[in-house]
This record gives sequence, structure tokens and C-alpha cells, in this order.
Amino acid sequence: MIKQVTAFTFTGKTFFNEDFILDNTIRPLTKDEDTLVKFSPLYDDTFTQQVERFQVAKITLQQRKPVDEDVLSEVTSQRVGEDATLEEYESMSEDVYRELMQYTGFKPNKHALVIIDNQSGKLLITTNTKNTDEMMSLVIGSLEGEYEDLKLVDFEAPLIEKLLTNYLLDESKNLPDPFMLVEKVNLGSKSEFDKSPKNATISIKKEYPSDPETLGFILNRNKVVKLLQLDYDGVVELEFTNKFEIKGIKFKEDLAFEPEDDSAESLNFMSQYVLQLPVLFDIVNSLEEQVSLVEY
Repeated sequence: MIKQVTAFTFTGKTFFNEDFILDNTIRPLTKDEDTLVKFSPLYDDTFTQQVERFQVAKITLQQRKPVDEDVLSEVTSQRVGEDATLEEYESMSEDVYRELMQYTGFKPNKHALVIIDNQSGKLLITTNTKNTDEMMSLVIGSLEGEYEDLKLVDFEAPLIEKLLTNYLLDESKNLPDPFMLVEKVNLGSKSEFDKSPKNATISIKKEYPSDPETLGFILNRNKVVKLLQLDYDGVVELEFTNKFEIKGIKFKEDLAFEPEDDSAESLNFMSQYVLQLPVLFDIVNSLEEQVSLVEY
């Protein structure tokens, strides 16, 4: 299920190396690992699939829960004694951490699709940037072909904030078809270039967000839009943020696929993503193009 995406661009053509993927599938975490990234089957024993022009694979992130810092400090202090040097303490702390890590349990696994579209030069990973950072090394290892410049689609927050604010100030003039406003908007102070985006301070949810109260915050209190919920052609709802996050994705109407219990898993997979992937890439490409045209 696709709830959000992180987008990358590249030039040239790239393909999955199926041998590499099969060599990096199911295995347990070793005692010295607190994170494991591996490829998982899309269905049955199938690890890669061509869905029309798109290539799809599935990646899984498994993580141990962190060691409690108070317990770590207490056990380390007991073992090194009062006269230990800082170097001895740090060495023992690392050993104790590895020991305690075996008993912390696991966080819920994070699963994501990795989708390649050579036509638009895009690679999408269906999770947030934090998880993508953990997965990216293995993703890069799985790629082959004559491609280069694989880069995160990333813009300065003030540019996106200006675009989103203009959408809200004048939907008919600034928001291109087939996008429409929905009901959710987050407002906050304008971010600065070359600094982390400022968090939203006001969250508004109304049947139509571009109303006098909302506009008053922008025009009279110098707020900008940090997140805006959008509808795309009546078939997808999403939230677009000043970090170029595309999240809260909800497929509607004909794209709201429900698997059929009596159909093969492979058929359900193909039926769903033949419908959804073209629209998803259209949305990402359109938003990237719109931000790239913003002047500041």
C-alpha cells in the first residue's frame, strides 16, 4: 500500500540487478547489528516485476529497539568501577550496549516499494526520508546500467512555501489543473534558506481551507503554508509539504483498489499497480516542475 513517497532523479537508464537482489534477501540480524535492510518478495517468490514501463522491487527495514540509556549507564558503571578512565568507560559501554541490545526486541518492520521509471528519470521509494536513508545503500547496490546523478528531489523550503502559499491565496490562478484544494493546511513562520525548515505552528482543517480566517493568518500575521492537502483529478488525495514530502496518499474512485480474495496474489499486484503507478509518477513530476519554476 502506498501512503507516501520519497523521490529521486537520475539521468540515463537503470535496471534492477536481480542476482544482487536475490543475494540480499531474507536473513536474520546478527548479534552485532541493530539495523538490517533486505529485499523481500513482492508476492510468492517474485522479487522484481515489470509493471508496464515501471520496474518494481520491495525492500524491508528491520531495527532493534534502542537500549535504555539509564540501564546502559548503570550496568557500565558497575562493570568498570569508580576509578575507570573515560576510555575504559566508553569501551565497556560499547560492549554492554551490544550485550543489552539482544534483549530489546524489534520495532515493527518498515516495508517500501522501490520503483524505477526510465521514461521520466525517476526512482521512487514508498516511505519517508528517514527510512529511505537507511535503505539507500542497498537500493544503490541493486541498480545497474548506464545511469548517473541519482539525487534526492530536494528544494529549499522557502521556495515550496511560496508555491503552497500562492496556491492557497488564489487557487484559480496559481493551482494548476487537475489539482484542487481539499481541507487541511498547516501554517507557520517563513523558513530561511540554508537552514532546516521551521515547523508548522497552526493546523487548520476546514471544508474549504482558503477562507477569510486562514487567509488572515497569511496576510495579517505573516504566516506561510507549510503543508497543504491536495486532490489530484478526483482520484488521489495527498499532503504536500515544504520538505517536498508527498504523504497521506489516498487513492479514490477507480484507483481505490481492493484485492479480490479469489484472485492470485500476482494478479492483484499487477491490477493495483497498473492503475496507480502512472498517476503517482504524474503527481511527482508535476509537483517537481511547479517548484522548479518558483522565483524567489
